[in-house]
Amino acid sequence: MAPLWTNIPTARRTLQVDALRFSIRESEIPTGAGPNRWSADPRQVWVDAQNRLHLRLAPDTHGIWRSVEVFAEVPLLTQLDFSLYLAEGDLQVGAVASVFLYRNDGCELDFELSRWGEAGAPIAQYAIAPADSPKRRVRFALDPTAPSHHRLNWHDRQVQWQSWQDGVMLKAWYAHGWRVPRFHAHRLHINLWLLHGTPPPDGQPIELIVSALKINDL
Repeated sequence: MAPLWTNIPTARRTLQVDALRFSIRESEIPTGAGPNRWSADPRQVWVDAQNRLHLRLAPDTHGIWRSVEVFAEVPLLTQLDFSLYLAEGDLQVGAVASVFLYRNDGCELDFELSRWGEAGAPIAQYAIAPADSPKRRVRFALDPTAPSHHRLNWHDRQVQWQSWQDGVMLKAWYAHGWRVPRFHAHRLHINLWLLHGTPPPDGQPIELIVSALKINDL
């Protein structure tokens, strides 16, 4: 399957995080994950003076909820490090925060925070698309309101995820063989979106902060 990068509608505005320049997804009609309407409004997606990326899931001035997604313009490979936490709101059962490497819908490596509509379910997940089998994903608990750090190492047909919080390793997952996509040019995506496009039950905005973003070309 060919890369689907050109199918993502984007805003003219871009964001710079260290050496990475991100495009911002923008759409007035529901598209993509959810599907959702996507915002490039500086009040919903921005980089602060500490070089931290902020994504805010919120209604616009007309009361229409809009999700946020950014993606790196240059294909990225090998090792990925990042930290994140929720600065506002609660993912509850119907919101999703993701950091992932993407080539197409069948060639994708994900870290996700979501309960996927299941109250009380573990909130963190590693996944290898298509994540339609328990062998292609693993879920675990963490506190989304406190900073956690995550690392992905990826070589051809081998992938290892690791996660820490408060200096303690929470989870490590190694997968290899047929489950892991071949080593191709992927792009780094970060998003915050509504499952089925349905607003949070409490009607409160959700803000995700991503920091310490680092790419190594091994």
